[in-house]
Amino acid sequence: MPSLRDLGLDQNPIEQPLSYPGRSVPGSCLLVGDWLYPMLDTRGNKVAQWSIEDNEGPLSVVGRRRCTVEMALRAMDAAPMAERRPVIAVGSNAAPGQLAYKYASWPTERVIPVTCVKVTGLTVAHSAHVSKPGYVPYVPVRSLPDHEVELHVLWLDAEQTRRMDETEPNYRRLSLCSENAMVLLESGDLLPTATLYVGRWGALRLTPDGTRVRATIQARLFTLLNSQEWFQNVVPESQDGPEAAMSALGHDAERRRRVRQEIAQRRLAVSDDLST
Repeated sequence: MPSLRDLGLDQNPIEQPLSYPGRSVPGSCLLVGDWLYPMLDTRGNKVAQWSIEDNEGPLSVVGRRRCTVEMALRAMDAAPMAERRPVIAVGSNAAPGQLAYKYASWPTERVIPVTCVKVTGLTVAHSAHVSKPGYVPYVPVRSLPDHEVELHVLWLDAEQTRRMDETEPNYRRLSLCSENAMVLLESGDLLPTATLYVGRWGALRLTPDGTRVRATIQARLFTLLNSQEWFQNVVPESQDGPEAAMSALGHDAERRRRVRQEIAQRRLAVSDDLST
């Protein structure tokens, strides 16, 4: 399997905000450093027993053409699946390039199993704030019980989880049990519990009585924001297009704060119905 660069998955939204949420993994896989190994034989087994191809890159040390996820973790001296917990990735955390950036200073090889999941009871909107790079990130919100969305789960060990917490100052990690959202693996198994990062500022809407803005690409979102006179006043660069607006916000913490305040004061921030 080629490296992330060969697959075009090495770019990250922190350095290229217009690309948010970035390119997510194409399917369930094991990330080992800058290599991606697809998971196979996912039906009817626990994730630890799913197979992966190991004929190139760091896993060539395993010495077999195929091995299980657990075998690969052991070969890389990484935490076993029993010591990892599922974290639902909403937005750029499902992008290998973003994960590589967040764990760039990691003292050991970055090893993260990633599985595709279907989640009912959740949907994805935009947070009511602008992030430091200048994009308006995604945020999970509660939806109707039968609504289904396709997301990813990162299986993180304790140290990886602590590092992820450090990179999410505008979110807090919340436990999500099967009573309020169902998380279904490709194997057909339901995860009894998982965690996800919920926003601290609520979800964005464009009018005080409107609905949450559904997750979309940044170019479209900034076009919607530019239709608001208050946004034009705070970010006059928006007249030159989304990229100019994002660049201006990414270089100006005070204006990011002003945008968040305007959203709150104009009642354009609404609850995600997840936070307690």
